[in-house]
Amino acid sequence: MITLSLGELKPGMLLAEPAHNFQGVLLLDIGAELSVKNIRILKSWGVTKICVEGQGEEKKNGNAEALNKAKIAIEKGLEEKLSDVLKDPVMMENRRVAGKILEKRFLMKEGQDEIR
Repeated sequence: MITLSLGELKPGMLLAEPAHNFQGVLLLDIGAELSVKNIRILKSWGVTKICVEGQGEEKKNGNAEALNKAKIAIEKGLEEKLSDVLKDPVMMENRRVAGKILEKRFLMKEGQDEIR
């Protein structure tokens, strides 16, 4: 079971827990298969997160891949911005710290708590 935001839901996924609106009204019961229409209804009722069956390992692998891509982009961006001062030890340390901060921001945006 894994909790996903509505933007991550795909038709065919199965609910691991019932979905309720903000008033507690049952919208979809446990085991319901998501469809495009169901996802649209959940959005219209203001539901933000849903628990679905499986998907845990796939999401973890996808997050690792996304983190690796983000790290490469962060390094490239810092390299471009700081290329003329990279020989200075203080600037090298600033670059390292800035990279860690940007990685942490990426993980927070992706809903993870820490760098793995």
